[in-house]
Amino acid sequence: MKRLVLRLLLAGFVCFGLVLFCIGTAVTLALWSPSFYSERASLSADPAAVQAAEQHFEQLRDDYLRWRAASLQPAREKPAKANNDVIAALFAAQPAQPNHSPTHTIRVTEDEINTLLVSDGPHAGQVSAPRIRLVDGRVLVGVALATPFGELVVSAGFAPQPIANGAAAGNPAPNNELRLQIDNARIGRLPLPLSALTSLLPKEKSRLQGNLFLDTTGELPELALRMDKPGQPTPLPHSLEIADGELIVKLTAPQ
Repeated sequence: MKRLVLRLLLAGFVCFGLVLFCIGTAVTLALWSPSFYSERASLSADPAAVQAAEQHFEQLRDDYLRWRAASLQPAREKPAKANNDVIAALFAAQPAQPNHSPTHTIRVTEDEINTLLVSDGPHAGQVSAPRIRLVDGRVLVGVALATPFGELVVSAGFAPQPIANGAAAGNPAPNNELRLQIDNARIGRLPLPLSALTSLLPKEKSRLQGNLFLDTTGELPELALRMDKPGQPTPLPHSLEIADGELIVKLTAPQ
C-alpha cells in the first residue's frame, strides 16, 4: 500500500513538474520577440530616408496615374491616306498601336514601408510599432501589444493567393482583388492554433479601410485589396510577387 501511495505521489510530482515546464516554456516563447521583428524594432525615422521613401511613393503614384490615363485612351489610328502605295499597304497590314504598355509594374521595398511606419510616430493605445518583413514569398507583420503583463509582440504570416487572370492555380481569387491568406500567427514565438482562432471569427467580409477588406468566409482569413471601382474601367491585378525585401505588383490595363 505504501509503495502504491509513493508511486502515485511520484507520478503526481512528475506531472506537476511537466505542467510547470510547459507553462514556463510557453511564457518564455510568448515573451521572446520574433527575429524579424526584433531586428526592426529599433528602427529610427531618419529624415533623409523618410523623404526618399515619400518621394518614391509619390513617383509610383504619378507613374501609375499616367499609365492608367494612357490606357483609357483609344489606340492610335492608322493614317487615313498614304502617298505611297507600299507604305499604305504596310499600314493596312498592321493593327492600330496602343498608346500605352499593356501592363504596369509597381515595386516597393520593405525598408521603404518600415521607414514610413516608423515616421508615423508612436501609436497610442494597446497596439503600436508595426513592422513588416518580405521574405520567402510571404509577408510577415508584427505589432507590439500592451498587456497587464508587459508588452508582447503579436505577429502573423501571409501568403499571396493566385489571381484569376494571372498564373492561376487551385482556387483563384476574383480578378479584381489582391489577396493575402494568413498561414500562421504567433504571440512572441509561441504559435497560435489558426483553426481555433478562425472558429471565433464571424463568417463575413468586412471593410477595414478604403478598398481593404478582411474576408473570413473561407477556411482561413484573408486580406483582400479591391483594385476596381464600380462603374469605372480600372486596371486589374495580373500578378503579385514577394521577393526578398521587395513587393512586386503587375497590373493589366482595362479591356
